[in-house]
Amino acid sequence: MPGIALLCCLDGPVDGSRPKFQQALQSACLFDDYAARIDFQDSRTLVGSACYPAYPLCRMESPELVVWLDGRIYGIAESRLQSELLPLVEEVFRNWGSRQDRLGSWMLSTDGEFVLVAHHKPTGRWACWNDLCCRLPLYLYRESACLALSRNIHVVSALAEPRRFDLMAIAQFLLFDFAL
Repeated sequence: MPGIALLCCLDGPVDGSRPKFQQALQSACLFDDYAARIDFQDSRTLVGSACYPAYPLCRMESPELVVWLDGRIYGIAESRLQSELLPLVEEVFRNWGSRQDRLGSWMLSTDGEFVLVAHHKPTGRWACWNDLCCRLPLYLYRESACLALSRNIHVVSALAEPRRFDLMAIAQFLLFDFAL
């Protein structure tokens, strides 16, 4: 699955994780025309993607924001996309911690298959949300020091520490078709 990926180190600089992140993105390049690239880096965060050339991933930027749109929003012309999304995302960060009525009404009135990832430069905050029906998969892995978010499970599993299988859950799934 092509798409965006984010790695955030919660307790220190991300520099040491860059090679591992690049390798995780590369592991998601399942076909010859896929390319892995790191699109953004600050002291604690890396944003990259693994996708083919025509994949709908666009980056929008203003003096205060960097916003990535992974997927498509229907009914909005590409020429209007930036002028509609950037003010909405600015309002999300301006009203951080309070009700997001405008975002809620925008989500209810917007059709598409998308994931939005946004960075507010002055505060260093990040926000991520997908379409109302969550049509595009989004995987999250968190350990004590890092947070990985990706559209591709290969990226998250490559960044995660190796884990053992839960044998009881496997047995329950094989017996009952779901884990108790």
